Amino acid sequence: MISLIYATNIVYFVYNVFTVAQPEKLFWQQVRKNLTAFSWIRLESRVNHGIPDVLGTTEEGIYFTVELKVSKSNKVHMSSHQIAYHETRKKSCAFILVKRVLKDSPRKYDIYLYAPEQARQLAVLGLSLTPLYRSSSAHWPLVQEQLALIVRQRTKGQWAE
Repeated sequence: MISLIYATNIVYFVYNVFTVAQPEKLFWQQVRKNLTAFSWIRLESRVNHGIPDVLGTTEEGIYFTVELKVSKSNKVHMSSHQIAYHETRKKSCAFILVKRVLKDSPRKYDIYLYAPEQARQLAVLGLSLTPLYRSSSAHWPLVQEQLALIVRQRTKGQWAE
């Protein structure tokens, strides 16, 4: 007999694999392919919930984390663990990168970059929250340039509150 907890975990796993994980996996591949100024490591943690999806390193050796999100609407799902991770790292280089797929044209999308202190508001307000940076039609060279600039500013204490 399967326990209720075990059955719930199976449902959660299947839901994530087929509805959440696939779009984020494709987004991860786009990030790795297009943001080549950074070294990337994909973080997989089934134990520590809330750990961001990727660890990046700049050419100067500065580490930063990125939570990848894909949305087909203005809503961005953030788990309580993900919000907590970012709230405890408000002054660090921990970011949320959202790919907003356009309804009329699924091959077109916008990219939004958010700071860790925006995590809770992002979960509530969605993409109506003003991002640190937004790229219409995903202009990857500008996304890369802006992310590098923001990481440098944040580590030099030039972050505006």
